[in-house]
Amino acid sequence: MNLKKLSDSEKKVLTFWAILGVLIISGLLIFKLVAPDSFDRLFKLGEYDKKYKLVQDRTRYYTVSNSLIKYYEYSSNKDSQAVFDILNDNYKKNNNINSSSDIKFKEDQTNLTFNSRLMCQKKIKKGVYSFYVSGFESNPNVSGRLNVAYYEVVLDDNNYLFSVQPIDEKTFGGECHE
Repeated sequence: MNLKKLSDSEKKVLTFWAILGVLIISGLLIFKLVAPDSFDRLFKLGEYDKKYKLVQDRTRYYTVSNSLIKYYEYSSNKDSQAVFDILNDNYKKNNNINSSSDIKFKEDQTNLTFNSRLMCQKKIKKGVYSFYVSGFESNPNVSGRLNVAYYEVVLDDNNYLFSVQPIDEKTFGGECHE
């Protein structure tokens, strides 16, 4: 096999491209280490959604539904500390709820539970999802459905936490987009 010797100008060009390639790859690796979420969004590597999509994963659906059932259970038991702990921080701030003593319960809230119907999800960042849930309240002592209710549940898979926030029908929007 005949090997051709490179001229000095060819060596310089090859060296330039090798150094440039190493610099670009190093820059991308540093960017990925420093800001992984931004890197994923820039190169469309993550599952970051612009719109809410219908929840199709049954495990997710029941996890979020159970978090709302737990919220209603705490409310029925008038456990203000437990309700305070799972309320969304923005909701607490917007409604001037600074401690568990600021939470007020209605008399007709006893024995209520929540039945989820329509649930939409949106990935906010890696491991953190927002769910819009529509459903109805029910009471085992009363036949039929009571009030329609809407909630936003934020599920943080990284820390195994969730937060709940009541929302209105207009915020919910009424449908999920595929």
